Amino acid sequence: MRVALPRPSWLDIASRERLEREIGRAGFVDVEVSVFDAVLVVPSPREMWPAMRENPVTASLLRALSEEELSSVAASVLASFDELAGGPDRPLRLDASCHFAIARRA
Repeated sequence: MRVALPRPSWLDIASRERLEREIGRAGFVDVEVSVFDAVLVVPSPREMWPAMRENPVTASLLRALSEEELSSVAASVLASFDELAGGPDRPLRLDASCHFAIARRA
């Protein structure tokens, strides 16, 4: 019996090289990937949670949770943000890289 291996996670395309390779495997050529680095700074970790609740991607995931689950996730996320910021009343800095790809169908 042959067992199918799970598809790699989206994190596997988090680098420029892996994204280019994945797009090429999908049948595209002349792949160009540009990386845009961004820094998001919010005054405190507590101000980031409402933004996550309003973000279209995270909001759809959070809506699927029960109130108890949501409370647990909020506590965990805020604890992580507090640690990243160095305290609950310190600014939270989040570094991010966005990849933009342009390619032609082969």
